[in-house]
Amino acid sequence: MDRYKKMHLLIKRENTGTPGEFARKLGISKSQLYNCLDELRIRGAEITYSKIKRSYVYQTPVEVRAEFFLTFPGSEDVDGIRGDNRIRQ
Repeated sequence: MDRYKKMHLLIKRENTGTPGEFARKLGISKSQLYNCLDELRIRGAEITYSKIKRSYVYQTPVEVRAEFFLTFPGSEDVDGIRGDNRIRQ
């Protein structure tokens, strides 16, 4: 989730740099970066790369919200621990 939060903030600020620089800022490979960008696009984010700005940019406003659930096998407690992280543009 932290990776997507950082991605969102860098894209929102139009400060990603080139794909290689963006991947380095996130501590991942370029292929992992492309997979993460594809995941955001699949979920509806309109992200393009601007050669003029040298940054990935959102074409429309985006809100990123990530949730996770931790459950324990054999437990009646389905939610276990719940985390919620909202990011708004």
